[in-house]
Amino acid sequence: RDAERYLSIIENRIRSNNGSRWMVKSYRKLKENYKIPDALKILVATMYERQEKRYPVDIWQLPRGDEYVIPEDQLKVKDRMNRKTMTAQENDSAELVLKMMLWKNIHHAPILDYNLDLSGLLTWTDVKNYMENPAKLKKNISSLMTTDLITTTAETPLQEATELMNSNGINCLPVVEGKKLIGIITTNDL
Repeated sequence: RDAERYLSIIENRIRSNNGSRWMVKSYRKLKENYKIPDALKILVATMYERQEKRYPVDIWQLPRGDEYVIPEDQLKVKDRMNRKTMTAQENDSAELVLKMMLWKNIHHAPILDYNLDLSGLLTWTDVKNYMENPAKLKKNISSLMTTDLITTTAETPLQEATELMNSNGINCLPVVEGKKLIGIITTNDL
């Protein structure tokens, strides 16, 4: 009886999905509509839910996307921030960094000091201003960047970060842990 049961499970998985095939298909589907961190949270929540119900993996449907939902009032900056950011260092060529921002269509570039601590920020406004004045491009980034920064932490409630951006008329907040940059959140992430 046991042999028959387990052989039928193996046969069904060969005909449909095994765990790794299901995860790859699910992740690819979720990435179409969600940011990577959200896609991974939904994937894990779906796997947990279906394992708890003791469903065999060969009958699992692909995630719908509503398996993991954080109520809006409980969202934190870490739930929406972008961890992959283009950064530059203070002594980098202004022309190079600004042209990279143009090429990659990056609107905010955090600038790091020698110790890789956050020391400044370049914005799309800086790109527009300095690209029209080639003489200023011969300088280092440190002479062009904004140094009076408003930052946030990963644990800050998302609503608080939104209000901070709105009240200061800015479109991004570098996310720091101490002096170290760990991400950036922009109005597009809200």
